[in-house]
Amino acid sequence: MEPLQKQFDVNHLKIEPKLKISVRDSMFKGMAVEEQHKFIIDLLPEDFRNHVIIESSALPEESIDYEVRRVYLSKVPILPDSNIPATPQSFLDTALYHLSQSSGALSSECLWLCGSLALKNFCISNGFNPKIDAFKYRVVDFLVKSFDHSDRLLLSWEILNV
Repeated sequence: MEPLQKQFDVNHLKIEPKLKISVRDSMFKGMAVEEQHKFIIDLLPEDFRNHVIIESSALPEESIDYEVRRVYLSKVPILPDSNIPATPQSFLDTALYHLSQSSGALSSECLWLCGSLALKNFCISNGFNPKIDAFKYRVVDFLVKSFDHSDRLLLSWEILNV
């Protein structure tokens, strides 16, 4: 495992039992997940390459807000043409704007983006890579176990995965 320790910051390198390797490094910014995994696997000894699970992601940029926080309905909507970084709150405000303009479809889309980004930020802040299917299943499993009416959630999830 020495090549991994030489290549990546030890504070962001985690090698778990059962040969699961998790790496977060800024060098992965803009790199496809498959390329990230290939880069890591190529650093491993030949006999380990087919026996590891790789998780990787780029370290978030300082300008991107990944903090999980409560979202509030705002009285003053942000206009759609404004140049503000996307946050769950900005999507919610934009949804309210579209709703006030009687554009239910655009409002609905913005609400979907709000919830999706909030869940993505929650996953990232808790060490999950939301692009990996296994983590999506773990999040759905948690929601099913934690909330009433989870049977509807489970049915929707099963329909989406057909």
